[in-house]
Amino acid sequence: MDWLQAELIERTGALPNGSFTEMSGIDEPLKLCAQKREKSGISMQTRAVQVLVFFLCSLTCAIAGTEELIDRIVAVVNNEVITLSDLNKVTALMFAGVDKNQSFTEEQRAEIQQKALEQLIEKKLIEQKAREFDIKVSDKEVNRAIEDVLKRNNINLEQLEALLKKDGSSLDEYRKMLRSEILQSKVIGREVRSKVTITDKDIQEYYEKNGKQQEKPGEKVRIQQIFFATPPDMMPKQVEKLSSQLEEIRAKILGGEDFGQMAVKFSQDPSAKEGGDLGYFGRGELLPVIENAAFSLQLGEVSQVLRTPAGLHLIKVIDKKGADGQSGIYSTREEIEENLYRREVDALFMKWMEELKKKAYIKIYM
Repeated sequence: MDWLQAELIERTGALPNGSFTEMSGIDEPLKLCAQKREKSGISMQTRAVQVLVFFLCSLTCAIAGTEELIDRIVAVVNNEVITLSDLNKVTALMFAGVDKNQSFTEEQRAEIQQKALEQLIEKKLIEQKAREFDIKVSDKEVNRAIEDVLKRNNINLEQLEALLKKDGSSLDEYRKMLRSEILQSKVIGREVRSKVTITDKDIQEYYEKNGKQQEKPGEKVRIQQIFFATPPDMMPKQVEKLSSQLEEIRAKILGGEDFGQMAVKFSQDPSAKEGGDLGYFGRGELLPVIENAAFSLQLGEVSQVLRTPAGLHLIKVIDKKGADGQSGIYSTREEIEENLYRREVDALFMKWMEELKKKAYIKIYM
């Protein structure tokens, strides 16, 4: 189900970091909730939520008196709850996205768990906003999303169902997941992406301000990428399976297959249609794990499989530029515009989400 989920994110333009931020490989703009907090909204709403929590907690305690406690409430977002099982699923996926041999301190584990909880809180807030705006997803939209998945991966519905069954899922569950992703994308499109406009003046000012400093020796690298998304709700075993698939692709490339053709065929990033070409980047423009690999690889060399919160990456360095390069890191208007758009969307998303949190009743029980 892993690579199939990523199809939707690319098709809808859903924002990348976990939930939705900008285009595939960019970090999700999540704020780590470092401590327990309570944010009050309307008093009547707060009182209603407290009654709900009391009732649910009482019920849970009553059940626990006779059998092993298997779940509990870890947070309340307005009138909805987040359970420990919900949190454990997302936390497990975050741990699956890093090196299996890496060890974590208790403090680091707590920080990762807190970030997972923040993702779930933000998802709840977005879904609640969808109900407020009466934003819905039709069966036709879900069917269209599935058709896109089938077409891009050259499979039929029966093959899709077989893949889902193999991963311990079903077509009904997959449709439910697609509906949720489309719904969140619609809300973010309405509240964030639609409000971002990059003007010619913005582009010119950015180039004049940043052009020279980005033309430093050894500060530019052009890369191709093959990307597999690992959404927050993906099971660890699915992440590992996807990693193995990318390792197989890497082996084929090292054996003589063309990286660009493999990107067109397999990559889940929007750059796939361009052979995975992401263009030029300078230091500080990429995720650390991607940057470290990109600037340490030789020209034409292919990286190992790299893991980030967004997913799995395989990169190849296809060009490097120094002080004698003919153009800056953003050599075209489109590159500058895309970079500015990405930054503005990320910034606006963070601001919008913080406002939602301020107005919401959020209670954390951890």
